[in-house]
Parts: sequence; C-alpha cells; structure tokens
Amino acid sequence: GALNFQLSARAGEVYMQNLSKENSILGDFSPNDLIREESATQGDNSTLSTNLDYQLNGNSSARFNAQYTEGDGDTKLFRHTTDLKLVPNALSLQREESPSSIENWEVGGDYEYNNARGDRFKILAISNSFTRSSMRQRWDVGPDNTETKNLFLDSGSTTRERIVRGSYTFDILPGQDIELGAERAQTILNSNLALAINSSMGTPSAAHGGLVPIPVANANSQVEEMRYEPFAIHNWIISPRMSLETSILYEDSEITQSGDVSKKRDFSFVKPKVDFRYDLTPTIQLRGTIEKVVEQLSF
Repeated sequence: GALNFQLSARAGEVYMQNLSKENSILGDFSPNDLIREESATQGDNSTLSTNLDYQLNGNSSARFNAQYTEGDGDTKLFRHTTDLKLVPNALSLQREESPSSIENWEVGGDYEYNNARGDRFKILAISNSFTRSSMRQRWDVGPDNTETKNLFLDSGSTTRERIVRGSYTFDILPGQDIELGAERAQTILNSNLALAINSSMGTPSAAHGGLVPIPVANANSQVEEMRYEPFAIHNWIISPRMSLETSILYEDSEITQSGDVSKKRDFSFVKPKVDFRYDLTPTIQLRGTIEKVVEQLSF
C-alpha cells in the first residue's frame, strides 16, 4: 500500500599486490642505495542498508534510511635495501605488518507536509559515525632470519556528524515563492596516535608493542564544530523562458579543540547567491551566477 521498503546487503573481498623499485644517488651523483619493496594487502568489507518510505496521507510523507559498513585488511611488506656507499655493498632486510579496520554507520530521516494551498514544510535529521584504525609494526631481519622490532605506530580516528535541517516554502505572488529555514550541524573528530621505537633510553611498554614510547605533540585530540545556518531562498519564474533565484545564508560556527592542545575560534559569514536562467531554445540555456563561497573545514 503506502509503504515502500528496501533492504540490501553487499560483501566483498579486497586483494592488492604491489612491487616498487627505488634507485637513489647522492648530491655528487655517486650511487647511494637501491630499495625494493614487495607488499600485499588482503581484506574484506560488508555493507547493510535499508530505505523506508511511507505515505502517511495525501498531504504528508516520511522516509527513513540506515546503513552500516565494516571492513578490515592486513598489509604485509618486505623491504630489501642495498647500501651502495659501502664496498662490498651491504644488504639490509626489513619486514612490516599493518593491520587496519573501518566501521561506518549512518541513520537519517525526513518528514514532509504539504497543505491545500501548496505550502510545504520539511524537516530532516542525519547522524553518522566513521571510525578508522591502523597499526604499523616493523622488524629488522638478520642474516640468520632473527627479527628485532624497531617501530610501533598505532593511529585511529572517529568522525561523527549530527545534522538537523528544517524549511518552510510558500507562495507570495503568482510565479514567486520563498523558502525559509535553518540548519544546525555538529561535527566531532577524535584522533589518537601512539609511537614507540627500539631504544635503550626509557621503559618498554606492552601496550606499545614492547618498545619504548616516544612522546608525540598533540597525539590525542578532539575537534568539534558547532554550526548554525539560517537561510532564505526566493524563486521567481519571470516568464516561461526566464527564471531568477536569489538566496542568502548566514553561517555562525564555533570550532574548539581539546586534549593535548586547547584552542577555540569563532566564525561568521554571509553567503549571498543570485542565479539567472534564460532559455533561448528548448535545448539552449543561458545562465549567469553571482555567488560567495566559503569552504567548510575538512575533518
């Protein structure tokens, strides 16, 4: 009847093999070294998603969407380095392992209401999270295949978003309507980094792969942005071949960082836009746009 429902699942395997060769020379053009790397990555990922659409009545409808994805992979690398500065040439071998994983989920929904006059009210909400983790360990391989670990690097990050947006659209004159609305968005990034090396200075830690932890500046951090955007959009159909859209958006946001470093900054922008379109023929259109663009920070 009024309900539409879709459920989908997908699973896949990933395999990638890479061979790289690097020859380097010194500033006087004499040979420095030769590096050969062989790496292979093997992993899998799966995704489950659903979409729900329900027509409540002749005037209102609602939709719901959700998705969950997870995956992991393991990269194994062997490095052969030949030192050409020594005679006879010296060969060193290293081995690395770098397991990684991701987890991502998102849920969202919207509700729309249309009254008898043609006015439309719409509200939507979205929440998501993306987590990525990676651990890198490196060993020196001796002539008798004995291994000595010399590097431990563990990093991870989680990005979360929560967005709510509402708008109301209504006619003001024949061929003209106005949309008024606002959006609230919260973005949070948590990141961490742990580094350890093989050193005689310091105390080895089991949590750091049995190596000596090394302090890293700003290794643990949380960055949060709170953003508010009220907006107004005016649409005017001047003639069957000519239309004009004018909009103005005001952004007010605050970005804070906590953890090893504490900072805070405030931003505010007015972003106007004018878009004019004229249809010369059914297949040829002239368009002119004047717009102020302010890019969001990348998380």
